[in-house]
Amino acid sequence: MNLDKIKRRLQYKGDFVPTLEVLTALQKQFLLQVPFENLDIHLEVPMDLTVPALYHKIVERKRGGLCFENNTLFHALLTQIGFKVAFVRAEMYQNKPFTGITNHMALRVDLNEETYLVDVGNGRFYGSPIPLHSGAEVQGEDTLYWIENFENNTTLMYRDSKGENQPRYAFHLEAMPLEAFIEPSIYTQKAPESIFRQKLLVTLYQKEGRVTLSDMKLLTTKNGIQETQALTSPDDYRALLDGVFGIQLEAFKMDYLIHKIRLKSEQQQD
Repeated sequence: MNLDKIKRRLQYKGDFVPTLEVLTALQKQFLLQVPFENLDIHLEVPMDLTVPALYHKIVERKRGGLCFENNTLFHALLTQIGFKVAFVRAEMYQNKPFTGITNHMALRVDLNEETYLVDVGNGRFYGSPIPLHSGAEVQGEDTLYWIENFENNTTLMYRDSKGENQPRYAFHLEAMPLEAFIEPSIYTQKAPESIFRQKLLVTLYQKEGRVTLSDMKLLTTKNGIQETQALTSPDDYRALLDGVFGIQLEAFKMDYLIHKIRLKSEQQQD
């Protein structure tokens, strides 16, 4: 991978050395510049988890991806810099006991006698890399995050708007090969019950909040205040994807996406 091109893609101005400061800055810049998005699922484009394919999609074409894509590319970048990094399997909390099913990919980085949870593929900015052993809380984009044992699982926790502790996802410390995530990625793309097949989603962290495209609605959060805007035309959609998320799609792909969204809306109204 061309590190100079990655620097420009992430708008990162520091050095590429394996330190906590660099890891923290790279995680933040990745989330500021690379959307969490599922456009290819709705375009029926198969997910390719090879590093050259992800480099082409995210760096050269300036797209984003889901957890399996964004974290795989970030893993490759950290490895090339010299970090000791591993894939770890995780399970998102869905208001019921954990089942052990892998439906999320995260990263584990071992650095300076500490182990950190790193994640650029979950539609959230958790702040700096989260230490596993110290129990320290980290300030993220919207609340505090930390790691503790929940239901006998190592779990990423956060504090909700009511001040109550909630699980985000459970994860396993065992290093996993990339091949272990092929089946979960196929489920994410193909299963009718997959949330990413049910709704188009593009979301990007911003220093003052977050901007999210959900089907034909744009949700903008700034300083804790959320506004909703309905999109009505392909031109609105194209201008939004390009101007806000930096994503450019061919006209026929844009038309296809909007046709699918409108068809779904009509079916829901029947």
